Amino acid sequence: MYSNRNPSFIVNPFFGIGVIVLILNDHWLKWQYGNWLTGKLSDFAGLLILPLFVAFLFPKLRSKAPLISGLFFVCWKLPISQPLIELYNQIAPIPLTRVVDLSDFLALLILPFSQRLLWQLDHQKVNHSRAIKLGSQLILLCTSFAFMATSPPLSYYIKPSGDVQIGKIYHIKNSKSDVIRNLEKRGFNVTLDSNATKKDRDSINYYLIKNVVLEKDTIPQIQISFFRKVMVVNSVTFKDKTQLSDWKVLKRYAKHYQKLIDSKIIEEVK
Repeated sequence: MYSNRNPSFIVNPFFGIGVIVLILNDHWLKWQYGNWLTGKLSDFAGLLILPLFVAFLFPKLRSKAPLISGLFFVCWKLPISQPLIELYNQIAPIPLTRVVDLSDFLALLILPFSQRLLWQLDHQKVNHSRAIKLGSQLILLCTSFAFMATSPPLSYYIKPSGDVQIGKIYHIKNSKSDVIRNLEKRGFNVTLDSNATKKDRDSINYYLIKNVVLEKDTIPQIQISFFRKVMVVNSVTFKDKTQLSDWKVLKRYAKHYQKLIDSKIIEEVK
């Protein structure tokens, strides 16, 4: 089986640089220097190496690997993929997240270069030495991680303040300011979370909804955050400041408050 594969597809400088850029950008640059460039860099790097990755795993599809990669990327970036992502996240050890941004389709422009690189590598003499085999296996492992962990779940970056962590993600159509304005029109007191560090506010905007009355429950504060077109309900704080440690009780409270927030707050601002 291995003899049918061309290790040159993944054991080459372009592929190695692409994997390094993908991991470095997704797990450091985006969160330290979040801007348009870092937002698109992973897409270009990913689409450069994905056809090579597909061609290595499925030798019979190598001529169609760029087309397959492009179609996969388009589906991944469209809302139609959300049900599959949610299904995957229910069983996956590394949850997936992605933000729908149609400007990411600019990365498709790199596919002709990837096609040219694939053609050149396919016509090179294949080296099946033991060292090359071992190297390709290690690269394959690193690449699989890079593709699966393109964006750690937002809860990884969120530092919730409160007694019950909710961590519910909502994809919003309106801007952050529109959502906050909508909440305030409905009588909610929304303020910037002064406890969030400056570094946090550079990438994720934290806010507090204070003194919220939901049915019979009065909640001193609900912490929410915004990141691009995503709103996250992070946590709620108990009125009696009770700190709970039993995870079963916490889970029950989290489910209760999430249901209240969904019906009394989220539905109001959609």
